[in-house]
Amino acid sequence: VKQGEDALQKAISILSEQDGWTVETVAPNGDKVLSKVLPDIGKVFKLEVVMEQHPDSLYEELVGNMEQMGEWNPNVKEVKILQKIG
Repeated sequence: VKQGEDALQKAISILSEQDGWTVETVAPNGDKVLSKVLPDIGKVFKLEVVMEQHPDSLYEELVGNMEQMGEWNPNVKEVKILQKIG
């Protein structure tokens, strides 16, 4: 659980940093894909969008349906939850 909490805090810290991001693409609707190269991690990507979606619905889609990610994301072959902790 501690390892997961630490990883989450690191991810939030990386995404919260405003400096050093390079715009990769901007869609006509204003959605932006940005990237940044981090030491010991490599290239990371950030998507910035405005959504008209209730946070609970978004959480359920991203977390509750995580194992279906391979169906819609061509970069992911398979997601399997082995055990839920915390």
